[in-house]
Amino acid sequence: MSAIIVLVLVTVLAVHGFSAHQLLAQAETQGCVSTGLAPCDELIHQLTRRLRQLAPYLGYLAFSAPLIGAFWGAPLVARELEGGTAALAWSQSVTRRRWLTTQLTVGSTAVAVLGLVMGFSITAWMSVFADLYPGYSVYSFFTLHGILLAVEWSSAFLIGAAAGALARRTLPAIAATVLTVFAIGVALSITSSGYTPTPNTTAAVFVGQLIESGLLLVAGGAAVVVAYQRVGKATA
Repeated sequence: MSAIIVLVLVTVLAVHGFSAHQLLAQAETQGCVSTGLAPCDELIHQLTRRLRQLAPYLGYLAFSAPLIGAFWGAPLVARELEGGTAALAWSQSVTRRRWLTTQLTVGSTAVAVLGLVMGFSITAWMSVFADLYPGYSVYSFFTLHGILLAVEWSSAFLIGAAAGALARRTLPAIAATVLTVFAIGVALSITSSGYTPTPNTTAAVFVGQLIESGLLLVAGGAAVVVAYQRVGKATA
């Protein structure tokens, strides 16, 4: 289901971005970008309207990380512990560590791939408006484009898996995941002023994203350690 949603969003971004690019090409042909807006008010108005058609809704993707953690990560371990299927696997030839490694590797890889596809689709969409709105494509939606969205989703997924291992029940794990991922997001938004890119250049934004990605990877790594410790102590 998540893959289908991402595919739909990517398709919307591609179609919308292509139509905006066609308008931009027409504006460049008429000299709107290089000589100013006065001769081309209607074209510029159309481009601005295209931008505002989609941009406000992309902001809702800020809630995607808690949802990924809650509905992908949390049930991954909690559901199997709750239902007893994990104990059945452990009674066979599969060790607990190998079982958890497989679960985390497959799940986090899928989440990361979807996040990369979504993140770079947003980057490509925003780049269409870069000439008319300098700085917009590299700074707006700082956490929602490029590599950072994939890291956010992967970290949330791992936190959800750790919550599932701790709670051993799906619903409490979902609740704990939402609260934890949301709290981390708020903390990062507060502390990001220390590494928010200034000036808002592509290179500066990339550095800022690398810093925040590193912090999120630390959180995800800590979650993995917790999950391994908890599963190792779980009763069959």
